[in-house]
Amino acid sequence: MKTLIFIRKTLLELWRSPQLILIYLLFPSMMVLMYSFAYGQSSGMASYLTVLVVNQDEGQLGAGFIEAMREAEFDGKAAFTVMEGFSPRQAEIMLNEGKAAMLVTLPSKFSSAILKNQPEPVQIEMLGDPLNDTYAFAQSFLRGLLQIYSDKLTGWQQELPTKIEFLPNTGTLNDFQVGMPGIVIFGVLFGVITNALLLTHERSDGTIKRIRLSKARAAHYLGGITLAGLILSLVQMAITFGVAALVGFKPVGSLPLAIGIGVLAGLSATGAGFIAAAFSKNEGEATGYGTALMVPLVFLSGSIFPMPIAEWFSIFGQSVQPYDIMPSTHAARAMSKVVLYGQGINSLGYELIMMILLSLVIIVIGIWLYQRNVLSETR
Repeated sequence: MKTLIFIRKTLLELWRSPQLILIYLLFPSMMVLMYSFAYGQSSGMASYLTVLVVNQDEGQLGAGFIEAMREAEFDGKAAFTVMEGFSPRQAEIMLNEGKAAMLVTLPSKFSSAILKNQPEPVQIEMLGDPLNDTYAFAQSFLRGLLQIYSDKLTGWQQELPTKIEFLPNTGTLNDFQVGMPGIVIFGVLFGVITNALLLTHERSDGTIKRIRLSKARAAHYLGGITLAGLILSLVQMAITFGVAALVGFKPVGSLPLAIGIGVLAGLSATGAGFIAAAFSKNEGEATGYGTALMVPLVFLSGSIFPMPIAEWFSIFGQSVQPYDIMPSTHAARAMSKVVLYGQGINSLGYELIMMILLSLVIIVIGIWLYQRNVLSETR
C-alpha cells in the first residue's frame, strides 16, 4: 500500500513539472514526425539509388543500357534515379558530396564489346564507397541488369542457376519504418535523465528527509519510483505508436509484445537514473550524469544505427559482442524482430532473457548506490 502512495507521489511530482513530463512523453513522438517527414514519403528504391552515368560509348548500345536502367523496376517502382550529362570531374564531385550512390562510366568500346567486335575486353567503371550500403545495392542490381541486357542483345537465353529470395515483410520498408524500433527505444531510455532529475530534485529540496521521518521503508520509496517510471514508459510508448499510426506506420508483429519489450527497457532506464542521481547534488549534475549514461545505452546498442561486428566469442551458436553487455542492445534487436519482421515471443528467448538479467543488474546497482550515497545521509 505504501508503494502505491509513492507511485502516486512520484507521478504528482512530475505533473507539477510539466516541461519535464511533456518532454519525456512527447520527445519520441516528435522524432516520429520528423522521421516520417524526412524518410516516410519514399517513392521506392529509386529515392535511394541515384546513379550518375558518363556515357563515352561510340556506339548505340550505351544509350540503350542507360534507358534499361531507367526502366528497371523493383517491387513495381523504379529501381534507379539515373542522371547523366556531367563531365567525369563534375560527376566525381557530386559523388563525393553524397548526392549519388555510384558513378558509372561506360567506355568508348562498350557497344563493340557486347557485339563481340572488340578483341580485348573492356571495363565498365563503377565508382563509389564500398562501405556505403547504397553503393553495394546499386552495384549488385547493375551487374544483374547488365547481364540481362547483354544476353538479350546476343540471344543467350540460358538462365543462371541462382534463386533470389527476400526475408518476409521486407523489400518495401523505407527508412522511417526501419527507424521506428530505434525511436521507441531511444524514447524509453530518455527516462534515464528524467528519473535522475526527479530523484535529485527530491534530494535537493529535502523531501527525502521528510520521507525518512515518516518511517517509510526505502523499499517502498524506491519501488514506487521504479513502478512510476514503468507506468510513464508505458504511456510514452502508447503515444509514440499512436502518432506513428497517424502517419501511416503499422507494426508487422504484435503491438502488445513490442510495448512489453519497451517496458522492460524502461527498467534499465530507471536503474541508470538511480546511478546518475546517486552522484548528483543538483539538477545540472543530474542532467550531465544522466546524459553520460544514456548516450552509450542508445548509440552503442544499434537502435539508431548499426554497429560493426566485433565478436568476442560464440556460445550455443549465439555470437557475443561488446555491445551485448547493455540491455538496450537486446531491446533494440527484439523490438526490430517484432515490429519489422513480425516474429513472436518464441523467437525472442535470448534477447528477453539477456534484457531482463542485465536490466536487473543495473537497477540493483543503482538502488544500492542511491541508498549508500543519498538515503544513508538522512539517517
